[in-house]
Amino acid sequence: MKSKSEYDLKAIGKRIKEARKHLSLLQDTIVEETTLSKTTISDFERGEKRPSFDLLYYLHTRYNISIDYILFGVGNLVISKEPPIDNKIDLTSFGSDLEIIKEMLETMKQSIIIKSTIIGHYRTFVIENPDLIEKDIEITRNKK
Repeated sequence: MKSKSEYDLKAIGKRIKEARKHLSLLQDTIVEETTLSKTTISDFERGEKRPSFDLLYYLHTRYNISIDYILFGVGNLVISKEPPIDNKIDLTSFGSDLEIIKEMLETMKQSIIIKSTIIGHYRTFVIENPDLIEKDIEITRNKK
């Protein structure tokens, strides 16, 4: 687990404040609608504290704010309705992993935390390993 100093709390705080301003919310409104105090919200926005699950859950479920954006600065601030996965994907290409992929997708539909975590890991891996991914795609194409 990362220590407090390894997180860019100032950037996360800035994005939390950006979300609140985008929604035209006062800190007092968040206080009224959650169990958080105004001091705590202010601490989050200044990057003095890690944002709580309660705040992230509140922003996501009530206002469709992207947890990925808040924590990692990835994607858009507000999540729009995503189109369904293209039904033309050849599911047989997943082989023995198909059942676990189906289970993962079903869990992602039911849990915001799981969905955000998996997507966050995926995006981080893609950003940090573009050469490895490109090479792997090339090898996979050549096997077909």
